Amino acid sequence: MAAKLGTEESILACASEILERDGPAGVTTRAVCTAAGITAPTLYHHFGDKDGLLNEIVSRGVRQFTDQKRNIQASKDAFEDLQRGWHMFLEFSLSRPWLFRLMIERANQNPELVREVHSITRTRLARLDVEGRLTTDVDFAAQVVLASSNGVMGLFMQGASRKEIEATGAFMFAAITNQLIRPLNGAKKPKQDRKS
Repeated sequence: MAAKLGTEESILACASEILERDGPAGVTTRAVCTAAGITAPTLYHHFGDKDGLLNEIVSRGVRQFTDQKRNIQASKDAFEDLQRGWHMFLEFSLSRPWLFRLMIERANQNPELVREVHSITRTRLARLDVEGRLTTDVDFAAQVVLASSNGVMGLFMQGASRKEIEATGAFMFAAITNQLIRPLNGAKKPKQDRKS
């Protein structure tokens, strides 16, 4: 069993490295087998085919992303927690851009993959609401954050540079939170009417 797990981990590590270097097209059976020092039947035994291998890489990526989101420890300032979550999202995506692109594609096909991620963000917004710092309701705030993250994802799909994504992501987060969230101990004002 240990040998089996060792082989799988080796194949996944090699395939992930090839993915980030050459993109999905570069993750061929021959390239992965050569890098991992295995034969094609061994790869087929563990993952079925190239699609099965890529599916496992993406599934692990989603789990890692969700775990990192979940493991951000709550501080006394819910806004700082929301901001750290946003930075973590950007850093993860920029450190493994090809994996992240595949994750976006899979999430578009199956939104359930990122349901927990959205739930974590909503929980942080709900804390801000309890503190009286949201200028709108939690559901609308969550939609705005999701739409903004989708905008950043769109830059990935268009092949934008790291510098462009970092700058745009920082600007978008500042812009939306300036409208959605009052400063700590800021004067409380009526929530925005989304129908106006």
